[in-house]
Amino acid sequence: MREALLAELLKVRRSLMPWLTAGTFTFVAAVCAIFMFILADPARARALGLLGDKAQLSGAAADWPGYLALLAQATGVGA
Repeated sequence: MREALLAELLKVRRSLMPWLTAGTFTFVAAVCAIFMFILADPARARALGLLGDKAQLSGAAADWPGYLALLAQATGVGA
């Protein structure tokens, strides 16, 4: 059993897909955090133009439940 586990761990370590998946989820979390940062200050949203408009259209509130809901939506889409 131990040899099988070590073989699977070696395959995971050499594979590119887990790293791409982790990178994608990290990127999505960072984009959602930027949206929350913009939503927290409406003046900054106006200064950022199109990105601020997109954050405003997301309909999220600048709090933890809003961040987690936005993150769940982005993850559900398969970003």
